[in-house]
Amino acid sequence: GGERKVGVGLVLRERTDGSHSVKRLKPGQAADLCGKIESGDLLSHVDGLDIAVGAPSTLLADLIAGPQGTVVNLTFEKPDGGALSINLLRGGPEYIATVLKQDNRASTTPAPKAPAAPPAAWQPPPPEGEEEEAVGVSLSLDEDYDKLVSDADFLKSWNLRLKSNLCEAAGGIPPTRIQVVGVQRSTGVIVDVNVLPGPGPSPQLIAANLASQVADPASVLRTSETTRSVQRADVHNGPVTPPSNSAVLADVPKRPGAEAERPESYEDAGGGGRGQA
Repeated sequence: GGERKVGVGLVLRERTDGSHSVKRLKPGQAADLCGKIESGDLLSHVDGLDIAVGAPSTLLADLIAGPQGTVVNLTFEKPDGGALSINLLRGGPEYIATVLKQDNRASTTPAPKAPAAPPAAWQPPPPEGEEEEAVGVSLSLDEDYDKLVSDADFLKSWNLRLKSNLCEAAGGIPPTRIQVVGVQRSTGVIVDVNVLPGPGPSPQLIAANLASQVADPASVLRTSETTRSVQRADVHNGPVTPPSNSAVLADVPKRPGAEAERPESYEDAGGGGRGQA
């Protein structure tokens, strides 16, 4: 039967406008232990996919959950207007407790050849002065906006292919470092992405590298499936936020009356509770 998917201990509530807010956090899992997510925060992105409004609960649960020990990047909008983007380790409370123990041991006793623990959600921030900021890049592509956004599944798979093409073009950086923010109509389409801080080159360097490939027909960017039609790349000073007219992942009209059938909350791991580890 394949690996069981687990979440990060996030219980969401679907609001009447189709957005999703945090209802509560399950004790002992990453969403709770990171100490930064609070009840009432709005979930806006999962791994760079814009799911702000209208995504069905089942799709969200499916996007957030994954094999234990893997990482999911979630972006929240805070009630005060701020935003939080955070990498969380998937796993049940027992698993997370084990990882924390290993982390604590590793920091007190130097282990000669300990296997690297998966990146955890509660890593300390970088020392003062080394704080890196995400860098936004707007890519102009000669693509048909209506074709791209006509089907949510197609848009989602295109989003994921775009992300992997960009990671490859950036020299093989991990997908957690690219966040696809939104797609907007232009002469073709403009895709806004953020290059997030992480291991390896700085966001500035990666963004500059991507932009420099636009003029080279033989570059990885110009020869990849989703980005071969790129006309230009604008690098921003700091991260980009989606414009109000950009396409969201599940921009599909709801069936009338669907609201009443839906339970008011759901577990991100498809049932949760006992036996998650």
